[in-house]
Amino acid sequence: MASAMFAQKANVSKAKNRALAEPPDFEGAVTAINAALEDETTKNLEDTWFVAGLVQYQIQDAERINKMLQQPYDLDKSNESSLKAIDYFAKAIELGNIPDEKGKIKPKRAKEIREKAKILKNTLLNNGSEYWEKNDFKTVETIYGKYVEMHKSLDLKETDTLLIKVKYNAARAAIISEQHDKAIVYLEEMKNEGYEELGVLQLLFDIYKNTQKDTVNYVRILNEGISRFPEDAYFTLQMTQHYIDTGEKKKAIEFLDKIIENDKDNAELYEFRARLNENIEDVEAAKVDYEKAIAIKPDYAEAYAGIGRLLFNQAYTIDRFADDIPMSETKRYQDEVRRANEIFRQALPYFDKARELEPNNLEYLRNLRALYNRLKMIKQLEEIEELIESLR
Repeated sequence: MASAMFAQKANVSKAKNRALAEPPDFEGAVTAINAALEDETTKNLEDTWFVAGLVQYQIQDAERINKMLQQPYDLDKSNESSLKAIDYFAKAIELGNIPDEKGKIKPKRAKEIREKAKILKNTLLNNGSEYWEKNDFKTVETIYGKYVEMHKSLDLKETDTLLIKVKYNAARAAIISEQHDKAIVYLEEMKNEGYEELGVLQLLFDIYKNTQKDTVNYVRILNEGISRFPEDAYFTLQMTQHYIDTGEKKKAIEFLDKIIENDKDNAELYEFRARLNENIEDVEAAKVDYEKAIAIKPDYAEAYAGIGRLLFNQAYTIDRFADDIPMSETKRYQDEVRRANEIFRQALPYFDKARELEPNNLEYLRNLRALYNRLKMIKQLEEIEELIESLR
């Protein structure tokens, strides 16, 4: 047993010497250290894993120097050896932190590892940038994820101002490469870490809603966003849409009221609320909001069309009611039809204005065609039918 241990310790020394030689023998170093990593007598020793990390560190360092000297270098080899070096060093740190028989912790290699970590971090950043340019976002996530992980696994003490930015880019790379579970882990950690917290919550909402279809979590994020960023309309608008999607339109209007309270000059918000009120058949409230939208934005075609639609629907309802009047009540029937026609005429200038602002909007043109047909405006009807056909 002693002879076997001596042989494997010799392999550890051999690996170190070959990795540090001039010129280095990396192939021989890897072969020697792999044997020591697999042997029962040396595989649980701090030094074995430190040297394994050192060999891979030297391999990446050779590629790093080639790049600095503008000589040919192997990006994939640099990346692979960097990641392995960090994993091996992490195992050395773990073994070095095991208490000895007296209960004392005496890591031998921690200081050397922390020094080498500085170079490894730069290598990861540079490699991550290159893979980003190659659109290999899965590899980018692996690299930046390792950058984040190594601060804990290598027990790095120094404050790293880049760490949070790297984590954010790791999350972005995970999203682009459709590794959404990983992105969620990064973003959930980051949402309280003081960096791009608004954007982080927005990304989390988008993943939970559109990718994971996770209603519970996306509503949780919306509530958190509304609470933490009340001045930002994004989360309140999304919650409004959530209530629309779930058929709770009155709740949607309540949320929209809060947004408008903080943004009273936004014509689009009034038009949005008008549509919601229209959907719950609160015609008067809808009309008021459409008028407010027009007052703020006089060229708002959709708001004009909205009022026209309210009037059209009102007239249509009266007209349908008239159809149910008994034939014996001729005068009553004629009065209701005249009343309906008068309201149809009131809708006409609103759709005319909407068409003037957006001449090729087929919805407005079709509404006008229905009005011209109803009001027996034959010339205008023929003209608009030709226009609709040409646009179609």
